[in-house]
Amino acid sequence: MTHGDSRAIGQWHKASLDSPVDGISIRFAFLKPLHKKPGRAVLLLNGRSEWIEKYARLPELLTVSDDTMWITLDHRGQGESGGPKAFVNSYDDYVEDAISVIDATAEGLPYAIISHSMGGLVAMHGTLSGRFKPVALGLCSPLFSLPNHPLPRVITRRLAQAIAMTKFRQQPTGVGTDKRQAFAGNPLTSSVSGFNLVQNSPHLYVAPSFGWIDSTFDACAGILNSNNLKNLTAPVRIIGGGDERVIDPSGWSSWCMAAAQHAPSVIEFVRIGPGRHELLNEIPRIRNRCVTLLQDWLQRYLLQPTAE
Repeated sequence: MTHGDSRAIGQWHKASLDSPVDGISIRFAFLKPLHKKPGRAVLLLNGRSEWIEKYARLPELLTVSDDTMWITLDHRGQGESGGPKAFVNSYDDYVEDAISVIDATAEGLPYAIISHSMGGLVAMHGTLSGRFKPVALGLCSPLFSLPNHPLPRVITRRLAQAIAMTKFRQQPTGVGTDKRQAFAGNPLTSSVSGFNLVQNSPHLYVAPSFGWIDSTFDACAGILNSNNLKNLTAPVRIIGGGDERVIDPSGWSSWCMAAAQHAPSVIEFVRIGPGRHELLNEIPRIRNRCVTLLQDWLQRYLLQPTAE
């Protein structure tokens, strides 16, 4: 493991390692209990174009137990990790990067996964393939279906698939470049301070590449596969906003129906009425409701993994 900036930021420590996939640098962070040996862990998988520091305060808001270790990372192609921006060959690469971080930090501890948006698709893809082995999953606004605009999904799928086979697969599509331009009408959050946090990101927004879109379509199809769902044993709670404007929220209900039919695990879906896409970056009333739902889920399964 190659360490980068290992200074404590609060109690977070940052470091980097070489990806087992292709050797690129993956930046990660971990937060250990102050006075106890870690007894369990929470892996936080953030969304596309996000970065470690965006959720640095989450452990202060979400109280699990005083022996809980927190782990997170910058996905390849974003934040301060290496790799082409907004590109991935396969969601397998995201999973392998995260597993290497878990192995370097959690040292065999039982762990749950909390996620936002793309991180939810990474979490489910890795869990259904048996590489992630969480005791529970708490997925906020998971990316289970790409939106049906600006082009119909069937056209977007074919176009991305064709271009992903060319030398232009790493080129940005230009989609979504308007999300950060102004608070009024933005699809991310109804919180002015939350929007300003996104606006003031140290990392420039990069539109998804054709290769990323193609890989995302593949991963979305994979999590609906009945044979894959039969392997799901970890309980899942999906938390979605009633004012979702970034992804297609119908993907949540489609997945829940498929999982209810084929998966042996506990599946719950909770909608937070006025919440937009970034539930953990929303106005306090919405954010706190999301935090409470996550905390209840972790206390039910991470603290007592044999329950139910």
